[in-house]
Amino acid sequence: MSDWGVFSYATPNGYTFLDRELYLPKSWTDDPARCQQAGVPAGVEFATKPHLGRRMLQRLFETQVPCAWVSGDEVYGSDHLLRLWLETQGQAYVLAVSIKEPLWIGYQQYRADQVAANLATTDWVRLSCEDGTKGPREYDWARVAFNCPTTPDWQRWLLASKEQQEQTDGLIRQPGGGQKRIEEKDPSVLQALESLLEPMSRGDPQSLLRWTCKSVTKLAEQLRAMGHPICPKTVHTLLRSMGYSLQSNLKRHEGGEHPDRDKQFQHIARRVTQFQQCHRPVISVDTKKKELVGNFKNAGQEWQPEKQPVAVNVYDFKDDELGKVIPYGVYDLSFNQGWVSVGIDHDTAEFAVESIRHWWYQMGQPLYPRSEGCKISEILEFGLQPRVNPTDC
Repeated sequence: MSDWGVFSYATPNGYTFLDRELYLPKSWTDDPARCQQAGVPAGVEFATKPHLGRRMLQRLFETQVPCAWVSGDEVYGSDHLLRLWLETQGQAYVLAVSIKEPLWIGYQQYRADQVAANLATTDWVRLSCEDGTKGPREYDWARVAFNCPTTPDWQRWLLASKEQQEQTDGLIRQPGGGQKRIEEKDPSVLQALESLLEPMSRGDPQSLLRWTCKSVTKLAEQLRAMGHPICPKTVHTLLRSMGYSLQSNLKRHEGGEHPDRDKQFQHIARRVTQFQQCHRPVISVDTKKKELVGNFKNAGQEWQPEKQPVAVNVYDFKDDELGKVIPYGVYDLSFNQGWVSVGIDHDTAEFAVESIRHWWYQMGQPLYPRSEGCKISEILEFGLQPRVNPTDC
């Protein structure tokens, strides 16, 4: 099924149609006879909708039509290459993204829905979009800044909204009506809850996300013992409003630490920020799990004729002639992209440098055409080698 990509232009005085592109699924472009029968010109190749949108925008920019914002739905917003291209053009945009969209805030990565769910009540502002058939259409809006590695003068924001539930006629309460919040009836309950969480809190107090290892049932019992009538569900609501989430523990402690360990990581953080602000690459390099080469069993499934599976070796003994492959990964912290080189020799420093070289020519250079340096934030060896100090190159 084919479709049209339509590009319209809107101003306070009205809107008009500007451009269009024909979208053809890959099943069409891979079938020349079908395209010829439908009258599609020869030579038309498959292109995604974001790619078609970029073509139309490029034509718009070339004609110098004034444009304050570019907007689009999730199909276009989920394409990070389109967003990066708009930023390099100096064009502001408002594009919808999936709730699973990864966002870097500081040096941690979150999903878009996690960021929105952990916003405090005071972070939301109620605004009216327009008048509907039943009155003003009101939404709650909030925004959160997240990392922008392209240019120091550019700022990215996650804009979140949630629609107000419609009230049933005859049941609308007067302002101030209804049951009072527990914080209003018992102002000291938040302080009491915080005192219970204080010894068990985890994470950076300035971080967007905090969590606790006490259950809401136990917390409610202790609060009631302190003279605060409260149920576990209300405790859960209060914890969410205070920026907490329930999580299990995490293996992290590695034993003895160097006295300057914290200063080292602070230095790394400063250097990473400097490189990202200058639109220079920041990468993390490490060795992946070694894999046997040969006719061995791998997890997963693939389509095969019925009752004709691919036969593999019964035992996973190393083949002395083929040996093992050693994947070496290069991860781009700014663009959230990875590159894997596969070799058959030992995981030496030479192999690591060659992996970085291949990443640069195949992936890094197109993303950072004007960069004159690279920040290697971490090199991790799975062997007897210790962690190598971060380097600039």
